[in-house]
Order: sequence, then C-alpha cells, then structure tokens
Amino acid sequence: MRKLNAIILSLVSLIIANSCLAEDVKNEVLKTKLPDIIPTKESIIEEKTTLNDTIALATKSWQKTGQAVPIKSNNGKITYPFDEKLPTLTCSPLHICDIELEPGEKVQNVAIGDQVRWILSPATSGVGANATPHVIIKPTDENISTNMVITTDLRTYYLYLTSKKTNYVTRINFYYPHNLVQTWNNKALVEKETELNKIAGFPSITAVDLDFNYDIKGKSSSIKPEKVFNDGNHTYLKMRDDIFAREVPILMVIGKNNEAELANYRVKNGYYIIDRLFEKAELILGVGREQEKVTITHKSKGNGFCLFNCKK
Repeated sequence: MRKLNAIILSLVSLIIANSCLAEDVKNEVLKTKLPDIIPTKESIIEEKTTLNDTIALATKSWQKTGQAVPIKSNNGKITYPFDEKLPTLTCSPLHICDIELEPGEKVQNVAIGDQVRWILSPATSGVGANATPHVIIKPTDENISTNMVITTDLRTYYLYLTSKKTNYVTRINFYYPHNLVQTWNNKALVEKETELNKIAGFPSITAVDLDFNYDIKGKSSSIKPEKVFNDGNHTYLKMRDDIFAREVPILMVIGKNNEAELANYRVKNGYYIIDRLFEKAELILGVGREQEKVTITHKSKGNGFCLFNCKK
C-alpha cells in the first residue's frame, strides 16, 4: 500500500511540474518582441500633396543618399521601395491585409512559410491590361510570424509577416526607384535627341557634329542667346523662350573689314538658323541710345574651352 501511494504521489508531482513548465514556455512566447510593421519616424516620410509627387521626391533623395524610405499615405497605406527595404507586414487575427502590386503585373506564384496559420487568396482590381493584382492575407492567430515570396512576370517580392492584435496595417504597396530613374534618364535622352533634330529640321544632326566654340558678349541679357553652335554648314542661336513675344533683334554678320554683311537666316523652334558659318556676328535691337547689341565671336583654335567637335 505504501508503494502504491508513493507511485501516485510521484505521478501527481510530475503532472504539476509539466504544467508549470508549459505555463513558463507560454509566458516566454508572449513576452517575445516581434518586429514592428511601421518603420520608425526617422525612416519614413509622410505623403506630400499626391503620392506620385512624394514618390518622385523620395526617389530623388535615394539618388543622392542611397537611402530609400517607405511612404505613409493619409489613408494609412505604407508604400515600400522595391528591392531596397524588406517589407514587414503586421496583420491582425480576424482582419485581412492587402498586398497591392504594380498595375499590369501578372502574379505567377505565391509561397508562404506557414501555410497552416496564414490564409492566402488572390484578388484583382480594375480590368484589362492595367488591372492591379492583390494578395490578400489573414492570420488565424496572434504572436505568429513567417515569410513569403511573390513571383510575377516582372520581379520577385520578399516579405516578412507578423500577427498582432494592435498596431497592424491593412494595406501596403510598392514604388520602384530603379525603374523611375531609368524612365527619367530615357526621357532626358529622347528630349535631347528631339531638340537636336527639331533645331533646323535636319534629322541627320547629332551631338558629335556640333561646334560650341563661341564667345557671347553684351550687356543686354534679353537678346543674348542661351547657346551658339554650328554643324559645319549652318550656325544655330538658341534664344530665350520669351524673346519671340516681342520685337526680335536682327542678325548682322561682320566680315573681314569689320563691315556688316547680309546673311540668310530664319527663325524656327526658338532658334536663329543661319545658312553659313561666321567668325563674328551681332544681334541688334533698336536704334540710337536705346539700341541693344550682343556680339558673337567664333573662338580661335586653342582659345578657351571647346565642347564636342571644335572646328576652325
């Protein structure tokens, strides 16, 4: 009888010990600090005027500093810079979180580490080629975390997911600083080529053919060209945009004997286009004391700075 009582007492002690151990483990889990969804105030910027404007400002800052930061919109949505930050999305049990991708993007696969306690479903907003894909997420419990990968026809997204009862975010999306800078660069290149090609309507003009080796002197800034160059056959004077809203100056080519010579020229797309090269010319507006004058001189070889092809 004594042996039986001893066995029962040992079993009761073991059950109590295991119960205490389980409670201790539970308490430690609950005390574990999970990563925060919203970045600190030092690493996030508020939306200014419009989201597109704020994205442009954030991208320009990234170009200068190398640091891309998330953007918090007025509606609480967090816009993360793609491929610069690992987005941490905190959801809440019995609430859904929305991951919004780029319009026109096609989702190919979604993988998540914990498929048991996280529920995923696809969604789409809009129609046609620019429809926006979404991935909807819902955790079934709190104080859990996992990671997920979304692959599309354009890129791969990596995210970290956590679940908390409070301080959760319902929506995130992305901006793409690398793509935006490339778009800006392409636009600038196209504008430069367009400018060159529309100068005189000669599609064959390229930057390497141009000679910018000119001096521009004169007190009258209102009629002073912004730049002067030639392509070996014609000379071009890029004028201020506002000069054509009033009386424009005449162009006189100055010959070897310092005498004015007639020259064929025309005005097109903001340029004076002269059908010859010259060593010296003057832009003249008005007469007498009210006269304004600007002198343009082609610099001799070796005199001053020359950009591109400097011809003499």
